[in-house]
Amino acid sequence: METAKRQAQLLHLYLLELKNTLKKVDALNVLQRNPYIRSKAAKLVLQEVSESMQHCLDAQLVFLASVSRLQLSDEAGLKGVRGASQILFDFQDEILRQEILHQLLLKEETLQHRLQQFMTVNEHLLHKVLELPDQTRYEKQP
Repeated sequence: METAKRQAQLLHLYLLELKNTLKKVDALNVLQRNPYIRSKAAKLVLQEVSESMQHCLDAQLVFLASVSRLQLSDEAGLKGVRGASQILFDFQDEILRQEILHQLLLKEETLQHRLQQFMTVNEHLLHKVLELPDQTRYEKQP
């Protein structure tokens, strides 16, 4: 249980990191946001987004393994998280990654919705796990 909580905290930190990098993308001015020019500032921010997405994927896979192993969520809940997290898996493909980054610069609504859904679903599961009382393997289970 303690491992799952640590993994939840780590994933939570990476979700916050992703939110902050997405805010940096939103803060770019119109010329910097031009996806065809890709200014130096935009390239740096997009690199941060790429790294943050990778951190989220890595942390989420470890977290979901802990949640699944400890049976802290039902199968439907885990499938929901997997579905909402499809954007992270799409991001692993270089062509799809470039398309996602392009859409991010254009503030494409569907992409914004997918990112928001990913964060909301994960935060809900994180909240459930972090709110569970601590149990050690030495305690007797009823």
